[in-house]
Amino acid sequence: MKNFIDLHLHLDGSLPYPTVKKLTKAHNFPSLTETQLKEKLSVSKKCANLQEYLTKFDFPLLFLQTKKDLETAIFDLLKNLRSQGLVYTEIRFAPQFPTQKSSLKKER
Repeated sequence: MKNFIDLHLHLDGSLPYPTVKKLTKAHNFPSLTETQLKEKLSVSKKCANLQEYLTKFDFPLLFLQTKKDLETAIFDLLKNLRSQGLVYTEIRFAPQFPTQKSSLKKER
């Protein structure tokens, strides 16, 4: 396995499926099949434009609402990436999106 770096990784667009399942369960979202999950998180092969691509960031933001959610997401993502050979990353996150609906503002 080769080591690699990633200098521009968006947290809300990079969550491992098991993490998404864990967080949706923690927030009492209805459970989703693998197919439904893939549809919500991945663009189709016919992705026509950036707007369509960016819609896939909406679903993960629904359950990145607390400090604990963010800790879980980041820990699981880093663990997953390390198993693939990641040695360094710069994770991007726009906190203004989840804080529109959550108590995250209060937790800072």
